[in-house]
Amino acid sequence: MIKKIVGAALLFVLCAAALFAADRLYCKWCGSSNFANVRQLASSACSRSPTGKHEPYAGAPRRFYVCTYCATESASFEQLVLSPCSKSPRRYHDAYEGAEKAAYACRHCGFESRSFRQLVVSPCGKSPRGYHDAL
Repeated sequence: MIKKIVGAALLFVLCAAALFAADRLYCKWCGSSNFANVRQLASSACSRSPTGKHEPYAGAPRRFYVCTYCATESASFEQLVLSPCSKSPRRYHDAYEGAEKAAYACRHCGFESRSFRQLVVSPCGKSPRGYHDAL
C-alpha cells in the first residue's frame, strides 16, 4: 500500500515537472528562459544569436538535450548551448531540435544509423563540414 502511494506521489511530481518544463521557452542560442511568451522572447536582444535577437528552441522538452554536431548530452539546456563544441561551425553546442527516432538519416547523403551519436560523428563526403548532419 505504501509503495503504491509513494509511486503515485513520485509520478505526480515527475508529471508536474514535465509540464513545467514544457511551458518554458528557451533561446536556442544563449539558453535563456526568462520569457513570459514567444513575443517577448523574439523581441529581446541576444548577443549570441546571428540575428541579434533571441530565437525559440523548437524541440520538445527532454530529460537530456543533445548537440546536433557532436552528440554531447546535458540535462541543462542552458549549460549545453553555452559550452564550446569543436565540431560546430559557431564553436558552441547547438541543441538538436528533432524528435527521438528509431533511425536517423543524413540530410546530405542519406546514410542511416539507429544511433544519433554514431551518425553525427561519422565522416560524410557530401557534407560541407565533413560529418553527417541529422535530418
